[in-house]
Amino acid sequence: MEDSITWEAPEFEYLEKRADWYWILGIVAVFGVILAILLKNYLFAILVLIGAGTMTLYAKKLPETVEFAVSKHGVQVNKVLYPYGSLESFWISEFNGEEPKLLLTSKKILALQIIIPLADTPPEEVRNMLLHHVEEVEQGESVVEHLSRFVRF
Repeated sequence: MEDSITWEAPEFEYLEKRADWYWILGIVAVFGVILAILLKNYLFAILVLIGAGTMTLYAKKLPETVEFAVSKHGVQVNKVLYPYGSLESFWISEFNGEEPKLLLTSKKILALQIIIPLADTPPEEVRNMLLHHVEEVEQGESVVEHLSRFVRF
């Protein structure tokens, strides 16, 4: 067995947004602001504007290349190490012919699921190394992941 498996992959799958995506976002934001003003909920109106602005900025962001590693110490994402003691389980998903992803369930409250693209790394090698340290439990992507894919984010 190898000491570690390392690879590089984009931090997220970039989906190019056309002009109609931005128009829909703008229409939904304007509708939300008008509704909030009619309900005299001005704080919510401000929150909608901030949310729409943030989505616009992140929609244009291109993914950076991230270094990943699975070793005897844990799973590393760039400089952040997730020791096996902080991980509850893992699953390697291969949805609808998409690129395989490593799904890690963390014991930490703020980072419940960590999704790592496997790129060209053989999933069986990663699975065999993780089986020695973490329980394999079938799991799917979170609702947030499905929602972001639906809105092409």
